[in-house]
Amino acid sequence: ISAVDFGVAQTRSRHFLVASKIMLPDLDKPIKDLSRQGLSFDDVNSNLTRHRNFPKILETVSQLSDKNSSRIRHLHDTGQYDLENEKRPECHQDGHNYPSVYGRLRGDAASGTITTGFGSPGRGRYIHPHEPRMITAREAARLQSFPDWYFKPIEELKISRTRLHKIIGDAVPSLLVFPIIASLFPSIQII
Repeated sequence: ISAVDFGVAQTRSRHFLVASKIMLPDLDKPIKDLSRQGLSFDDVNSNLTRHRNFPKILETVSQLSDKNSSRIRHLHDTGQYDLENEKRPECHQDGHNYPSVYGRLRGDAASGTITTGFGSPGRGRYIHPHEPRMITAREAARLQSFPDWYFKPIEELKISRTRLHKIIGDAVPSLLVFPIIASLFPSIQII
């Protein structure tokens, strides 16, 4: 099933194997009932405000090299979404098989798959659509359908930026899993 069909602002599709020893799960009804119109990056992030009391690790972007900062500025200055081949590092030029690297997100469209590499332009299309920077952890988390409150205690937990990116990037969006859980609900028996 595709995440964008359930209110997640990314186009990632996931394969689920659903089984129950009690009864055959009915996936059709929850998938039909819980499907929603697709959302864009701007739909989930345009109302994002900076809070003084929000953990800094969620609001700041990864440090980038001067070359990568220049590449990002170039995309915004020229209005492009895909970096020209000759402006990419040599390892991402001719013959590469992942054209989204060094790509800028579109504000009016769902993002591609959010992975643990969302802090680096060389790991996917994670450049902010409207500002010359990478997306923040909070923006990536919203694209994964995490609510803002979910990561509030992050400073108390002393989670590193690398670990935070792994948690966000490896997550299966909760809104995508919800129809699967709903399909299994009738087979849950209290013993």
